Amino acid sequence: MKFLTVLVLFVWISAAAAQPNTSYYVATTGNDSGPGSQSEPWKTIQHAADTARAGSTVNIRGGTYGERVRINVSGNANHGFITFRSYPGEVAVMDASRFPPQGRQGVLTIQDQSYVRIERLEIRNFRTAEHHLTPMGINVIGSGSHIELLNNNVHDIQQTFPGRDKPGSGGNGFGIAVYGTNAQAPITDLIIDGNEVHHLKTGSSESLVVNGNVTNFRITHNKVHDNNNIGIDVIGFERTASDPAVDQAHDGVVSHNLVYNITSRGNPAYGNDQSSDGIYVDGGTRVLIEQNTIHDVDFGIELASEHKDRATSYITARNNLIYHCHTAGVSIGGYAPTVDIPSTRR
Repeated sequence: MKFLTVLVLFVWISAAAAQPNTSYYVATTGNDSGPGSQSEPWKTIQHAADTARAGSTVNIRGGTYGERVRINVSGNANHGFITFRSYPGEVAVMDASRFPPQGRQGVLTIQDQSYVRIERLEIRNFRTAEHHLTPMGINVIGSGSHIELLNNNVHDIQQTFPGRDKPGSGGNGFGIAVYGTNAQAPITDLIIDGNEVHHLKTGSSESLVVNGNVTNFRITHNKVHDNNNIGIDVIGFERTASDPAVDQAHDGVVSHNLVYNITSRGNPAYGNDQSSDGIYVDGGTRVLIEQNTIHDVDFGIELASEHKDRATSYITARNNLIYHCHTAGVSIGGYAPTVDIPSTRR
């Protein structure tokens, strides 16, 4: 009888230990040595990003966190997402103003992780004028599935290198960048919804972009504005993934976004050139673009390809409202067959 009691107790403890914690907390007044509870929160988002388990929510209390964070944990299909969010009713700010970029780097990076949700964070102030450095607000890279970027505020990410001898020769910076670099496994089931991406200086790059082996994506209900290069871009054929057969963002939806005040004029990488798009598909395939509102941009929607013998294909653009364009409302076509523009923008 005693043996059975001990056995039942052991099974109960093991089952309880297998359950994911539902809530963790981070606060500027916390301590990373604590349990991460509401009464004893952790101090850094990075500690949470190293520690949280599948199915849990990391509630980040209001305040400014001088961090660059790499998410090192995944959720899973059984227990669900790991969610990193501002505590309800408060705003958690990730401010990178005291950090210079190191190579290609995001204020928040998700690499080769799955079932991760980033919600209602403010991400700001990552700046450089060095040509070889690439600052990003949110950087999703490699492979993974079920990544959700929801209702975040990304602003003042700035690459201000002045460019060289021709338009587009500046450095690169991004607000939100998703790069599928793994030819064997895509970034899939991606949702980018309800974010505001604004007041960026992206040099030769884009405000919000999916590039390479990215599939089954939805870019919806975002507000992209007051940036000095392309608003939303769906890209292929830039050798982002090593296999050309999968090196193009594909099978996605771009809808119900508001894109405005987008121009390359005055961008140090372009001078007086007015060639920025509200929404651009550069080598993507099987993409639906609908019910977006685009105004006060250089080009409203452009469907083209910048790479020799490669084409943008199977794009449906319908029921979009486009007005007050500096150069053209809709542009469809491509470059001359002999032209292969170097990947200076990416």
